Amino acid sequence: LSSIVVARQGLGDMAVANAIGSNVFDIWLGLGVPWAILLPIKYGGRICVRTEDLTVNILILFGVLFSYITCIVSSGFKLTRTVGLVLMISYVIYALHNIVLVWVLDVYGWADAPACTLA
Repeated sequence: LSSIVVARQGLGDMAVANAIGSNVFDIWLGLGVPWAILLPIKYGGRICVRTEDLTVNILILFGVLFSYITCIVSSGFKLTRTVGLVLMISYVIYALHNIVLVWVLDVYGWADAPACTLA
């Protein structure tokens, strides 16, 4: 809500910085703390993550980052309605990708992948 307040006051830079910063903090706190508590208790302090599972999401992340930078630069570093729509559409596409292709259809075959072993 604070991003909306400062944006209405004409401080768009502060609104964008607040939105991005709060998301980074939320991810750090919302994912980091529960995993830091759960790992030692349930998994002996480690969990196996296969790097090939991350490749698609890393490529999508770089694509979204490229589109974000392109939108911001092409709009003269102003957050316009068009930039907002492009960013919202990119988020919807990513969410649909994960929900439909990854979870429902399992196009990458991750559900049948062999479990990795901890050394």
